[in-house]
Amino acid sequence: MFPLDTGKGDEYHERMEKRVVISAARLREQGELQQIGEVDSGLLDLREGNLLCSGPVKYELQAKLYGEEAVVELRAEVPMHGKCDRCLADLDYTVAVNVEQGVDLEGQEDEIDLSELVREELILAIPAYPKCELTGKKCQINDINGDFGLDKAPQPGVNSAAPSHRSVWDALDGIEAPSPDSSGSKH
Repeated sequence: MFPLDTGKGDEYHERMEKRVVISAARLREQGELQQIGEVDSGLLDLREGNLLCSGPVKYELQAKLYGEEAVVELRAEVPMHGKCDRCLADLDYTVAVNVEQGVDLEGQEDEIDLSELVREELILAIPAYPKCELTGKKCQINDINGDFGLDKAPQPGVNSAAPSHRSVWDALDGIEAPSPDSSGSKH
């Protein structure tokens, strides 16, 4: 994992919350709760991958009580650091999610743990193949090899060839198709 240096020292991380919880009793009493906080990025349990956490998970939530169910509106974000899958340039990106979730309060006396919800939503929002474009920068690989427009939605009447007028399929032109006799199958 990338080193996390917030300048706050190890004792800060030891005291940092490890879970996202709200008080079920207070919610029943007040009918509505708002909470802002941050939890250790260890919540995501990311040990390998293209993007790794570089800071704490920050969240804001609002919970409203409706009978024995609460509706939780949650916004969470975590800063990530990694490498672009195309050009291997350093990449800093913030993964953010907005979630609205119903939570059954029946049998919940003390606290409602929303950690798993936050974890799942953030992990699902992490791009499988991070690219420079996530941060608003142009990927260096496009400058070297030409921008083939692979990330762009096809549009009728638009020439998708690179500015160099090469096509992504040009490399296939030099490959000869196998003859039917060389299939390698024996009769």
